[in-house]
Amino acid sequence: MSPSISGVSLDGWLADYRARYAQWRRDPALRDAHARASWICMWDDHEIANDDWMHGAQHHDPAANGDWEERKAAAVQAYLEWMPIRDPVTSDPYGITRSFAFGDLATLALPETRLKARQQQLSLAKDLDWHVVDRRGSGERVISDPAELKTLDLKALPQGVTREPDVAAFREKLADPAREMIGAEQCAWLADELKAHKDARRPWFLFGSATILSSYVYPDLTKFPDGKVALAPMYALTRYGLPLLNVDSWDGYAGERDKLYDQFEKSGANLLVLSGDSHMAWINEPHRGDRRIGLELSASTLTGPSIGELLLPSGPVGDAFVHDNRDIRWCDTNAVGFVTVSLTRDRVEADFVRVLTPRQAIGKLDIARHASARIAEDGLSGWEIS
Repeated sequence: MSPSISGVSLDGWLADYRARYAQWRRDPALRDAHARASWICMWDDHEIANDDWMHGAQHHDPAANGDWEERKAAAVQAYLEWMPIRDPVTSDPYGITRSFAFGDLATLALPETRLKARQQQLSLAKDLDWHVVDRRGSGERVISDPAELKTLDLKALPQGVTREPDVAAFREKLADPAREMIGAEQCAWLADELKAHKDARRPWFLFGSATILSSYVYPDLTKFPDGKVALAPMYALTRYGLPLLNVDSWDGYAGERDKLYDQFEKSGANLLVLSGDSHMAWINEPHRGDRRIGLELSASTLTGPSIGELLLPSGPVGDAFVHDNRDIRWCDTNAVGFVTVSLTRDRVEADFVRVLTPRQAIGKLDIARHASARIAEDGLSGWEIS
């Protein structure tokens, strides 16, 4: 009889994940899609559990759900059984990091970002500290004396006294160079790939990222009148210029992202990042200070729902993302669809295709935006968007 914790069989995960894949892979549209084109696949968090990392996940409780390593191994085994992907070597069971050469045109590097090296995500609930600020006098004073704090009702502070998040301290945590998503081993692998790419004289270096590489904060959502009442506390946090929902992406590992930017800049490669997972559509130009590192195209969900539909107010929220973030050139918070990308030796063309009826078997499509860029004598241009 297999052991269990709180009624959950420790060896039942494999059967569970196999059953899920057996159901998903019967979908006729998915089977047709695989028949039409080759796929280059990489797992993200939902192949195991939401917001997973090397040693756990958001909703994985060992007391209730059993051992994480056993669950992780079972999920990956089922993934490899069902997905069109080469198996990793036995000594490196999560080593599906790999690269592809598209003739003399492009290199695609695809790191693993979940199970090999990712450290636990920070969260606003646990890692964002708050302090009480007194502006009743001529200046500004943070009240830190416990005795004085005890005299205050934090739910009914006097005029001129406010409770505010320590945004600077939170940003320092996000930028900690010790925080890793892909780890030193894959960073070294990426450096080797960039060198081989330059030696091969291919014009385009494609970096496949499961989450958005560019940096962005949420605009002040309290300025939009048609928000969801239940989400008012979340909207209030957007007044402080926080990454908010994207701490699971590269904004949550900004120190290691700087290491990647070092490698990209030193290589001189023409960088095009292909990313997703935000449930919004983006045309981005990642920057480091005043320097543009490259270009980024980030796809939305294909069948929905979008983040805009779930969480955001109505109105031009995408325009506000563009206004408040240097890296963002275009954003559609309600987009459901996909991106088509075409490369020549000196140009990239991309179309953001919206699925207007995602709940119907035969959907209606349109082109939300077209973006193009070119490789000139002085380097890679920015996006032209129409």
